[in-house]
Amino acid sequence: MLLAGVGVRLAGAGGLSAALCSLAVACPFILFLWLMRRACYIRLEPQLAASGGVLYLTLMVVGVCALYQRQGLSAVSALGVMGCSSLATGLWLAIRLHVGQPPVKSGGLVHEVLGDHWDYGRWAVASSTLSWASSNICYLLLPVWGGLEASAAFKALMNLLMPLLLASTAFSALLVPTLVRARRAGGFGRRVRLALALFTLDSAFYGVLLGLFHPQLMTWLYGGQYQEYARVLWPLGFSLLASGAIDVLGAALRALERPDRIFWVQVLGAVVTLTLGLGFMAAWGVVGAGMGLLLSAAVRALALWAYYQRLEGTRSFEGEPHVVGTTQVL
Repeated sequence: MLLAGVGVRLAGAGGLSAALCSLAVACPFILFLWLMRRACYIRLEPQLAASGGVLYLTLMVVGVCALYQRQGLSAVSALGVMGCSSLATGLWLAIRLHVGQPPVKSGGLVHEVLGDHWDYGRWAVASSTLSWASSNICYLLLPVWGGLEASAAFKALMNLLMPLLLASTAFSALLVPTLVRARRAGGFGRRVRLALALFTLDSAFYGVLLGLFHPQLMTWLYGGQYQEYARVLWPLGFSLLASGAIDVLGAALRALERPDRIFWVQVLGAVVTLTLGLGFMAAWGVVGAGMGLLLSAAVRALALWAYYQRLEGTRSFEGEPHVVGTTQVL
């Protein structure tokens, strides 16, 4: 980020350069806060992460309002507030979690952590990149066939899915350490099936509500705009079923330390999105984007289920303490 800021400055874009340099300074503190929030999940203390979120929100609102009152609010100052709020909240969470100096002896712990990050992280980064591409390609390419209005309409529809998607993501973050413990103590498969039932039932209920009440929702939220696209909420609602399964089965494979399987599933989903998904968008616009999203999510869910069933068939983790790599750290 810092190098990009310097390069943009040399190109003559002073405002953008200042924003990028400010982001470079704020990013470590923002990532530090994210790390501390994950530590709360690993400790199975989500209430502590939530209280940290409240503290961060309070600091952000106070800081931004103070800057606005003094007519000092800008991209640079806003990023400064984000960095300071993240640092203060992250330090508070670290104190509450009693995070101390790790017992590093002869570089053993550092070597182990670096090894785990390489073995796990390289797959996780690649998987996240593919997942982002599959989820956001619609916004980039829809204007080619339907103009910017089509992209705005699809985003407006996706906003209605976000409450459940964000809740599912939060619960799946708690699910990983729970499944790691179950992998060691037994009952792993039972917990996965229970979580799968809960996630899919919630998703089905939410999706049906979206489908049944889409005219009222679009009128209430957007003043009647985008009504011609409201029927797309049916396929988008059904995609929530697959998304719930993806979150649970993805958490199961992460707990089993198989991020490589998740990567190949994301490759398959990206291929579906970039072939059939793009074809649907070219033919039917926003409706096609919804159908493509549903198809890609369904394919990924089925592939994850197939991988999980294959691993479960080995019974190498059910009821047997099995501690390696990342599981040791957890």
